[in-house]
Amino acid sequence: MIYLHPDTVDSVIEPIDIYREVRTLRRLSTDLKACSNFISMEGYVNIGPGKYTERYAILLDGTRIVPYDTTQTLEITGHKIITDDGKEGEKCFDLSYLSPSSAVSFIYTPKQVEVITVSVGSSVTPDDITDIGQEVASRLDPIKAKTDQMVFTKNNELDVNVRSKNNATLYGEGIKTNRWRGSP
Repeated sequence: MIYLHPDTVDSVIEPIDIYREVRTLRRLSTDLKACSNFISMEGYVNIGPGKYTERYAILLDGTRIVPYDTTQTLEITGHKIITDDGKEGEKCFDLSYLSPSSAVSFIYTPKQVEVITVSVGSSVTPDDITDIGQEVASRLDPIKAKTDQMVFTKNNELDVNVRSKNNATLYGEGIKTNRWRGSP
């Protein structure tokens, strides 16, 4: 079972967020690493010529989601959520663990998305690819020559002279009461 935190009460829940949280917990917990995966994200499943499904969450091996034990309305949006035994939406939740006084209602509004691929011809030849690569390189070379002249005395900190600009002296301290300026 996946038990929802009190922060989820009367909130919008996206199945991908549940998946990401479980994935993070599995990465951090040796106990969870030893268990079979109980949720996955799938998608791009072929449903016809050039047509594919969007991503969706699948609860595996009888896993259900248990809302926090209080009266609330949970809105499930974003990706679809299904189980590996054919349930979808609010049927992926198990309310049997809640106290009798807790009433949970659901608003289930998954995205209505279908991925369609379109094949188009390409007249780009291997010689064209070589020419494009050379053109890109020729435009990057002058930029690289300039960036190679930059000085970094500290790792990832560029040394700059904030007191000069266009060979003119700058005055001030760069603070609200003494801003940078071109004359004293």
